[in-house]
Amino acid sequence: MLYLLILVAACRGFHYVNVVKCQGAITIGPSATVVGGIESGGALTIGSNSYIRSTSDNIRFSYQSVGAMSVHNNVSILYGKRVDVGGALTIGDRSYLNVADVVYVTGAVTIGAYTRVIGTVNGFGAFTKGQGTSYLPGDRVISQRDKIREFNIGIQRDVPIMDGDLLELDDKRHDPLSPGKYIHSAAWSLPAGENMTFSGNYTDEWVIYIGGAANIAGNIELIGKARASNIYWVVDGTFTTLAHSTLWGNVISVGVINIGDSATVFGSLHSSGGACNIGGLATLQLPSGVHPRDEH
Repeated sequence: MLYLLILVAACRGFHYVNVVKCQGAITIGPSATVVGGIESGGALTIGSNSYIRSTSDNIRFSYQSVGAMSVHNNVSILYGKRVDVGGALTIGDRSYLNVADVVYVTGAVTIGAYTRVIGTVNGFGAFTKGQGTSYLPGDRVISQRDKIREFNIGIQRDVPIMDGDLLELDDKRHDPLSPGKYIHSAAWSLPAGENMTFSGNYTDEWVIYIGGAANIAGNIELIGKARASNIYWVVDGTFTTLAHSTLWGNVISVGVINIGDSATVFGSLHSSGGACNIGGLATLQLPSGVHPRDEH
């Protein structure tokens, strides 16, 4: 409980830099859209035709993998401040990598045909370039002192049981949820076709503790001035959203996180003990702190 309170206090008014950060490998399916920084404690795989970029306010984020990074064909990675790869880097054909700073790779670098790379790629291993590759400003072999930054997941591995002034989640799930702390001590699910709404103001916060796996097939909605950046899903197990579902809020899980095909997430994903799998055609975007209706 103490850790959870510290977490919420530290996050008040703060927007996560990383849209997805996992202790295990991160896999992004084909034709997905991911807006924000990415940090993988294992390998990082980005499916074909995916679009990885910064937020609308043009903050530049970093991308990092402790293991190899594999970028499939026709992928765009835009506005990265820095890319750190703790293994080989493979970029497929007809992709586009626009890095403001540099790319550091501890293994071999393979760039596919007709791929454009903007930014200096620095690697310990061999460079292989495909036909028609546009590569600016060039490559070089880096020294040992330029090795990648130490990776630190920075997330509590054990989620404590909440106590104190708590509300049972299932007692309120069919009504608009007012700000506060909610708990369900076992596995929990939101069935397909069912909506769950959060109602509040800009500064209001919600912490939802689920004492087992969480499975969301329905849709999460915001009403009033509620902000996704102030919603925290603390899950003591696997977290899953099924295909075509919509989620608002930041997920903090000790297990695997699975985002279904064509699902939409306005928030961030953090796993301290598992992999993160983002389905094809899914959209994952850091919350701007502004309700979509207020952006225009």
